[in-house]
Amino acid sequence: MPQSTVAVKHAAQNATVHGRAQPFIKHDGLANAKITCEEFPELTAVTDASGLFQLDAPVGENLTLTLTHPDTRTTTAATFTVPAEGIPAGE
Repeated sequence: MPQSTVAVKHAAQNATVHGRAQPFIKHDGLANAKITCEEFPELTAVTDASGLFQLDAPVGENLTLTLTHPDTRTTTAATFTVPAEGIPAGE
């Protein structure tokens, strides 16, 4: 798992959000992609060799994540609310 986790202190509690970046056509992980958060610009990560990333995000807050990488189009995911239990790896 990448070690580029950034804690955000805007909420009383943070939870870990795991994710995986991959190109649309292939299912291989996308290494060295930058993940940013629209609502909290200081919340960023870089994917590891398998495309995995994790962020410590404020529980109950909305997050909209954007992926940037020179080999693919910039992609913004749907906005979601961070649950108290976080988002486990593999989901």
